[in-house]
Amino acid sequence: MTTPPKKIKIEFQIHNIDKIEYHEIDFNEYGLTSNDIKNSKFKFGIHLKFNEDEETIAQNIKVIAYYPSGKKELELYGIEAVFQYKIKNFLKIFKHDIDNTYNIPDPFMAMLLGISISGTRGMLVSLNQTTEYKNIILPLFDPKRIIKDYRKWRKSKDQS
Repeated sequence: MTTPPKKIKIEFQIHNIDKIEYHEIDFNEYGLTSNDIKNSKFKFGIHLKFNEDEETIAQNIKVIAYYPSGKKELELYGIEAVFQYKIKNFLKIFKHDIDNTYNIPDPFMAMLLGISISGTRGMLVSLNQTTEYKNIILPLFDPKRIIKDYRKWRKSKDQS
């Protein structure tokens, strides 16, 4: 019989939120109509950064809305933001593995990612100036799926 995993208490706070960049391009410049942009697509990217000295995890989120036009992607708007979380007892909780990585539970990382994605959505609502862009429904980004895909990508990268 296996012993259940030890429960750990993780205390954190949102330490800082920075809007790195936001841009909006008038869809009329591409000759598009408001009906066209209803078929917009999105790209989503994330970069993680760990800082032991500050006991922080930073999630850099980038979202780009574009209109697919043949082989081209006509960029409509985009945002890049960094969400920094301060973790109490960072090193005690997230010990280094042998290969110099951190052992951060997926549910905790998914929670932080959910906060960052929601915060980015809020920034987009606040920053979008074009009515038609405000009416575009952003797709759902499942933090658990993003982590699963990241782990799969990381594993394939480590094997190559």
